[in-house]
Amino acid sequence: MKHRKHAVRTTSWIAGTAVLTSMACDSQQQFAELLRRPSSEDAQRTYSQALTGVQAKPADVGLKDWKVGQDAPA
Repeated sequence: MKHRKHAVRTTSWIAGTAVLTSMACDSQQQFAELLRRPSSEDAQRTYSQALTGVQAKPADVGLKDWKVGQDAPA
């Protein structure tokens, strides 16, 4: 009977170790993914460039006096 309890404990320990190892791998993968993402400064720069491009489009179609926040003429 004592031998059987030891086997159960060993199996539980192995399963627990496998779970912890899996969680550590997931954490490392998540950290690696974060390192691949752009910094907040890079994201802001990309956003500003995109916004500038969008704001230039009305002028490209003939709305040369259009400005951000400008209301339509009454």
